[in-house]
Amino acid sequence: MFDFKFMKNSVTFVILLSFVVLCCKTKQLPEKVIIQTENKEFNYIPYYIKVYEADSLYLVNNFEGSFELLDNLFKEYEPLNTERYKEYETYLSCCYKLKKNIDLRKLFEKAITYYGTNTRYIKYDTLLENAFKTCKFSDIELKDFTNTYRSKLNFKLRDSIIDICKKDQLYRQNGDYGKNMSSSDSINKVKLRQIFSKYDYPSEKLIGEFYIDSTDVDLSFAFLHTESEFRMNFLLPKVLIAVKKGLAYPELYTQSYDRYLEDYKGGKQLYGSYKLESVKKTTELINEKKLDSIRKSIGLPSKGYIKWRLKSKYGFDLK
Repeated sequence: MFDFKFMKNSVTFVILLSFVVLCCKTKQLPEKVIIQTENKEFNYIPYYIKVYEADSLYLVNNFEGSFELLDNLFKEYEPLNTERYKEYETYLSCCYKLKKNIDLRKLFEKAITYYGTNTRYIKYDTLLENAFKTCKFSDIELKDFTNTYRSKLNFKLRDSIIDICKKDQLYRQNGDYGKNMSSSDSINKVKLRQIFSKYDYPSEKLIGEFYIDSTDVDLSFAFLHTESEFRMNFLLPKVLIAVKKGLAYPELYTQSYDRYLEDYKGGKQLYGSYKLESVKKTTELINEKKLDSIRKSIGLPSKGYIKWRLKSKYGFDLK
């Protein structure tokens, strides 16, 4: 992913309500999670909100608006080029479309060497593909860029994460919910504890994302299948800090947190981010009127945004 430019002063996180509640073992539910930090640059939550806004403008062909948002954003934050939104690549497309006086060759080189842009997927965005073609990179150059990016990754750690993801689904996909699945989950718990104890969070900066080899490294399902106490008291505090650092996506935290509320705290979700099975027809919320502001506080888009985006970008109607 990228190198952060963090200040060296100590940063004290104060996690109000959510984990205080757990530590005190009370039954009171938090209205929202709040983290305080002395360093504004340390907080990537506002970054995500701007990415959604720029993404929405790009989808309705407001390239100037999208460019201006991203251009200003990247002056304050090191880009993430998130797996779902690819905001750095959107920026390149806007630069090309608007004929900005910017060296696209340097920007594409950075996209590949710093953020892991996989040139095989560029063809799925016509505007990005046209911009890429103007650079006229040789195969040797592209190979060198890719090797530079891959040299920064910990593939041994990546293989461990891939193994956890596969083992998590192995017995569930076959409908085996007995001892084999329980044993597999227990082994995964040990592996997750070891990994998180050593790395805090195995971010894309360390292991890369799905697109580098089309292999799943998303820990969401594995998280959901851990014991609640381990998940809430060990994993999620580390994830919450990683979200603030721009190392983990907000969804990884909120889905696990909402699942915990569903299973153990009365069945009402805080963020509305966990997709329920057919047991319930609708998602009950702790504070429906303030849902979007609650989601925004952790770096999520508005509740209907993903559905709108899938329809606008891919013509897919999410039920």
